[in-house]
Amino acid sequence: MRPFSLPGSVLVLALFTATLFAAEPTIFGVLDGALEPAARLAPGSVFVLEGEYLANSTRLATVPPLPSRLAGSRVLIEGVECPLLMVSYSTIYAQVPFGTVSRNDDGTVRITVKNPFGEASTSAVLGGSQPVLLTQSRDGKGAAVMVDETLQPVYA
Repeated sequence: MRPFSLPGSVLVLALFTATLFAAEPTIFGVLDGALEPAARLAPGSVFVLEGEYLANSTRLATVPPLPSRLAGSRVLIEGVECPLLMVSYSTIYAQVPFGTVSRNDDGTVRITVKNPFGEASTSAVLGGSQPVLLTQSRDGKGAAVMVDETLQPVYA
């Protein structure tokens, strides 16, 4: 049996290895539930954290009650775990726990993301209720977006 050869050619063998790169989370900003920069957060409201390395995979809460950990990540406000709706590498949707109060004179609260690779913190102002109507067109006009207790869209 003859060995395989390519006349007039050079055979190059390259070996590639994949490495999982894990880094501490970084928070870029806090948005309100309407995806606007959060001027204030209210107890019970939904907020969004944007950043990097926030979670190691994308996970969505599927049934209530909302979990406080998804994909190894959790969010705390003033040390209290937040219910999580969704986590991913760059985004976390969470709910401000009811009963949250600021311990600071300026009304700010500390928001911390913790995962197996580390933690990162930022702050936001805690205010009173600020209802927002979400619309299908995302501009505050037109048909509203509603969800049921399982977070599934409701169509009228």
